[in-house]
Amino acid sequence: EPLLAGLAAGWPADRKPTLDDAANADFAALATKLPPAELLQLATLARRWGQEKKMAALTAKLRDAAHERVADDKAPDAMRLAAAADLLTLGGDEASLTALLEQVGPQAGPALTQGMFDVLARSTADAVGSALVKRWAQLTPAGRASAVDLLLKRAAWTNALLDGVEKGSV
Repeated sequence: EPLLAGLAAGWPADRKPTLDDAANADFAALATKLPPAELLQLATLARRWGQEKKMAALTAKLRDAAHERVADDKAPDAMRLAAAADLLTLGGDEASLTALLEQVGPQAGPALTQGMFDVLARSTADAVGSALVKRWAQLTPAGRASAVDLLLKRAAWTNALLDGVEKGSV
């Protein structure tokens, strides 16, 4: 596990290895041999290596499971936040971003709201800013304060905040 975790976390994004047929087969077969806890790391490594298509089914399965855990309002906040982090690790697509932001609102406790914003702060997607501004009306006053802190972390997100202020939606 530590080896796979290290490769997944530290492999340079600009150095995609060329895998021959045997290595491709071994890489794909690895998914059937790993315990569930390590599959996320394998999917991350596949993305870093440019092998997303070969792991598409695995990634979709992991993403679906994480979506379910994030949306489970009976689950402890820590479990939901871990699932949110998993979604970002898997690529943070638009559906995942929407799923995370749907958890933030008046029904969510302050710890869950802040935790979701902390997870989103690790995202590199420019879409986070505009998606959060679109949900502004659903945020509590405390959530709005935390949202401003989040939106000021990246230039694209700050621009989305300023656009929202100009349009009167913030």
